[in-house]
Amino acid sequence: MDNRLFSDRIDRLKSLDYSFAVGARDNDTIVFGMGSPSVDSIDRKTIEMSMKDVMNDEAFSKTTLQYGDIQGLRSLREKISDRYNSKFNLGLSADNIFITNGSQECFDILCKTFLCHDDTILTENPGYVGALQSFSMYTSNIMGIEINDNGPDICSLECALRKQPKIFYGVPNNQNPSGISYSYNIRKAVAEALIDKNCIFMEDDAYGELTYDGNAEPPIFSMTDNSILIGSFSKTISPGARMGWIVAPEVLKESIGLVLEATCIHANSLSQAIINRFLELKDYDRHIEGIKKEYRKKRDTMLDAITDNFNGKRLSWNRPAGGMFIWMTAEKGVDMKKICDCANRKKLIITHGKAFHVTGGENTVRLNFTYENEENIQEGIKRLKQAYDECL
Repeated sequence: MDNRLFSDRIDRLKSLDYSFAVGARDNDTIVFGMGSPSVDSIDRKTIEMSMKDVMNDEAFSKTTLQYGDIQGLRSLREKISDRYNSKFNLGLSADNIFITNGSQECFDILCKTFLCHDDTILTENPGYVGALQSFSMYTSNIMGIEINDNGPDICSLECALRKQPKIFYGVPNNQNPSGISYSYNIRKAVAEALIDKNCIFMEDDAYGELTYDGNAEPPIFSMTDNSILIGSFSKTISPGARMGWIVAPEVLKESIGLVLEATCIHANSLSQAIINRFLELKDYDRHIEGIKKEYRKKRDTMLDAITDNFNGKRLSWNRPAGGMFIWMTAEKGVDMKKICDCANRKKLIITHGKAFHVTGGENTVRLNFTYENEENIQEGIKRLKQAYDECL
């Protein structure tokens, strides 16, 4: 087939090297390479009860199985807005919420809303690879803003804003992939940097509920009018449900609604009804606390195993306050891709950090601690050390 048939987006998409190299998995394979929740954290029983209740609803065939509200099921949007208001006093209503097919669709909708051909977009470096993929479908001008333990480098951000970008994308809470969280002062500095700028901060809060040490800081959405908030049930209820949302300020609601309608008409009505019923049957706070207890223990198990196996090696790693990931960094000049490939041959799946970077990242690797059990976490770190020793 003639390559001229394809759009230029395809080449940009491939250039991000988005490869988790999962391959064929057997019982001996240990997976640290995905962003998946624990199987045990998914409350299958309550999901099953929710499905039965939805199916037995007398109005089921007239509502849930038909076309619905473009913005999504109102009772679900009310639950989302009420939770934001109780936690952060954001003053939202259901009309500020747009339900989407997972948070990945949020990126697509917002890029369609704001980006013209080859507009500039800023993103954390490293940043979430799924967002990088989505952005590359709309522009080749993606600029990375370096992050440190407290968030993005504000001087670099202010300099990049002179390029007149349309969007700055970030994950302030328990970031994917690095696990860092923005400090309160950095959040304020980001909000102040956006004053009088035609640039929207696309604030992805997929991991805010999963903060194990202390409480999550208030969203940047509460500090500036130049922010759109993104959320998801993928990390707390089920990724397979594909349920995310956009929190939009009043001035942007009409435009985002039009783009959402043109993209998918509305999000999956059946999943919305099931998630809505789940939240009615389940004490969501208690549900979250159970997940946090499990994940905190797994995080500490992985950190202990890393310390036991890599103490004195030429590697550093962080202690995330929440989320799903530990970020490891080798000395400059060390190509961690070789270690990843060697680990894969030992049936340990890990993700090379370069995939999360606009530039750089060859000496980094991301480890997920939520998916596997504690025994596999300990065994997986042993395999990682074996791979590291063989390659270096």
